[in-house]
Amino acid sequence: MENPAGESQAIEQCYRIGQKNNVMAYRMICKDTLEEKNVQEQSRKLADEHVSARGGPLDTMN
Repeated sequence: MENPAGESQAIEQCYRIGQKNNVMAYRMICKDTLEEKNVQEQSRKLADEHVSARGGPLDTMN
C-alpha cells in the first residue's frame, strides 16, 4: 500500500473494540521489487512527516 494512512487504517480495522487478544500485522516484502521501493518511499514520507510535526526543516509556517 503506497498510502501510510490507508495501511494504518487497514491494520486498525483488525483491532476491534473489546478485543482481548494481541493483534499482529506482518508485511511480506520481496527484495528488488516495486513493493520494496514503495515501502522505502513510505518510510521516507513518514520520516518527513515526523520531522515536520516536530517543527523541523519542513516546517515553513515559522
